[in-house]
Amino acid sequence: MPFKEITPQQAWEMMQQGAILVDIRDNMRFAYSHPKGAFHLTNQSFLQFEELADFDSPIIVSCYHGVSSRNVATFLVEQGL
Repeated sequence: MPFKEITPQQAWEMMQQGAILVDIRDNMRFAYSHPKGAFHLTNQSFLQFEELADFDSPIIVSCYHGVSSRNVATFLVEQGL
């Protein structure tokens, strides 16, 4: 597994050090509530994410329960991100 699962506390600490947080939940949930500074990563926003993100920083992928985020994390690794 080319990525690791972390706790919310670890995610917070990593974000304080400059990690990028991407939230892959649906539009309604993201609009209702999301962590400050999170990028809403969707199929439609992926190219924008590639253009804007600093890939020297760790990327944290967040979803509802962790299942979808594993798939997206795998995809990002396969893309060389």
